[in-house]
Amino acid sequence: MARAFLLAEAEEERQAAELNILRRRLRDMSNPMELPEDEFVGQFRLTKHIFAMVLTEITPILPPVERVTAVRNELKLLAALSFYAHGSYQKTAGASHWHWDSGYALRPWMLTPILNAAVGSPEEHYTDMHCHVRNTVERCIGVLKARWRCLLAHRVLHYEPTKAAKIVNACCVLHNIANAHNLPVPDDLPAAGDIRQQHNNIGNVANGAADADAGRMRANLVQRLWISRNP
Repeated sequence: MARAFLLAEAEEERQAAELNILRRRLRDMSNPMELPEDEFVGQFRLTKHIFAMVLTEITPILPPVERVTAVRNELKLLAALSFYAHGSYQKTAGASHWHWDSGYALRPWMLTPILNAAVGSPEEHYTDMHCHVRNTVERCIGVLKARWRCLLAHRVLHYEPTKAAKIVNACCVLHNIANAHNLPVPDDLPAAGDIRQQHNNIGNVANGAADADAGRMRANLVQRLWISRNP
C-alpha cells in the first residue's frame, strides 16, 4: 500500500515537472496565438475564438498574476488544454485503442446483461435493450476520448480521485463548448461495437459475483420492460 502511494506521488510530481517545462516552452514562444488555425486546433482542440472565450470566462476565478516572471493565465490554460488533448505534456501522435469492459459484478447501481438468455424470452429482450443503451453510451465516451486523449485507458490519470474527477468534468465542459460551436471531433474516432459484438462480449461484463438485492432489482426491471414492450 505504501509503495503504491509513493509511486502515485512520484508520478504526480513527474507530471507537475513536465507541466512546468511545457509552460516555460509556451512562455518562450513568440506568441502561441500566431500559430495557423489548423495547427492551433490540432494542438489545443479549440479554435482561437473559443479559447479566448473560455479564457475570459475563467480569468476572474484564477489567482492573480503578481510576479513579472509568473506564467500568464493564457499559457496556463494552453498547457491544460494540451494535456487534455494529448494525455501528455509532450505532443504525441498515434491511434486510439478501444477496450471492451473487463468484468463487472451485478450491483444495485450497475445492472449487467443476462448470460445465455433464451431466445424470445423477457431476459433476451432486456439484454437486447441493455446492449443498445451500452452501445450509445460507449460511442458517447469514445467521442469524448477522441477529442481529449488524456481520458484514454492507456494514458491513465495519475492523480488522486478528486483531481482526476475534476479533469474529467473539465473535458466534458470543454467538449460541450466545442460542440456548441460545431467544432469537428478528430477523425480517428474509435468505433463502438454493434449489437452482435456486444452479445458476444456479454460474458466479459457479467462474470462477477451477483448481489442478491441487485438480482431482484434486475428481475423486476426485466418484467417491466417485457410488459411495456411494443408487440
